[in-house]
Amino acid sequence: MQITDRVIYEDLEWRTRSDVRSLLEVELDGIQRGKSSLEFRKQLDIRVMVFNAADIIFHFFFPPGDGKDKPLPTQQPFWGAVQSLVMVCPRP
Repeated sequence: MQITDRVIYEDLEWRTRSDVRSLLEVELDGIQRGKSSLEFRKQLDIRVMVFNAADIIFHFFFPPGDGKDKPLPTQQPFWGAVQSLVMVCPRP
């Protein structure tokens, strides 16, 4: 691990899958109320696809049941990284 990787990892905000999903749901609610442009909808679609891809990868490495009682050590950093990706995806 390089020093820059370590700094990035240490500065990463820990999140849960629910945190990231809630972030996207708030924006989806705005779309359903008709308060967004077509461009915003397209950008949100990209962000949702990033989330869905991360969810598939997550479930591949952490089968159902893993971490239900107690989160595994890498779950929150993983979802923190996903949230960072979702937030930097194109936005209007």
